[in-house]
Amino acid sequence: GWARLVSLSLPDTTRDAAPSAFCTAQQMAEQLQVPESWIRDQARRGKVPSVRLGHYVRFQPAEVLAALRAQGKR
Repeated sequence: GWARLVSLSLPDTTRDAAPSAFCTAQQMAEQLQVPESWIRDQARRGKVPSVRLGHYVRFQPAEVLAALRAQGKR
């Protein structure tokens, strides 16, 4: 549920990455321990921030976690 997602923190490798580091839907899903289809659906619905690069969709982990935490506080 949301409580589990809100309490997540980024792994050290992601936290130490450059702020502009992007990851794929698969990588984001692995970090959140959710199916890739879930993160893609959340991005399509505008519930988590994503960036379109042509037909590619990329995520910034810190922004995604911040959005999920904000949703959990509602």
